[in-house]
Amino acid sequence: MVLAILAGRSKPDIKITLVDSDQRKCAFLRNVARETATSVEVAAARIADLPAFNASVVTARALAPLTSLIGFADHHLAEGGIAFFLKGQQAENELAEARVRWFFDVEALPSVTDSGGSILKVENINAR
Repeated sequence: MVLAILAGRSKPDIKITLVDSDQRKCAFLRNVARETATSVEVAAARIADLPAFNASVVTARALAPLTSLIGFADHHLAEGGIAFFLKGQQAENELAEARVRWFFDVEALPSVTDSGGSILKVENINAR
C-alpha cells in the first residue's frame, strides 16, 4: 500500500494490484486506499489462483520461500519485467535452492531497514 500511495502521487495512471488471501487485510487495504484517495485494486485471493497480470513489476514481502516467489513472478511478469523480494539473513541459502529449479539474474541490494536483510532484484526468469 505504501508503494501504491507513493507511486500514485507521481504517476496517477499507474495500475497497482494488491493481493492477499485474508479478507480482513483486504478490507483494511481498501479502507486505506479510500482514506488516502489512492487508486488501487485489491484482490482477495491466493496469488497462485489468479490469472497472469502481465505486470512490469512484482514484489512480495513475507509470502513464501524464494523458489515459490520466483514461480509467482514467472507467471505474473510481462516479458522484461522485474521482481523485488525482501529477504532476510537466509537469502543466500534461498538463492541456492531457487537456482535448482530456475534460471534468473539477481542483484542483491542492501536493506536500509535491516542490516542482515537484502532486497533481491530478479530478472530474466526461466524454468530449468
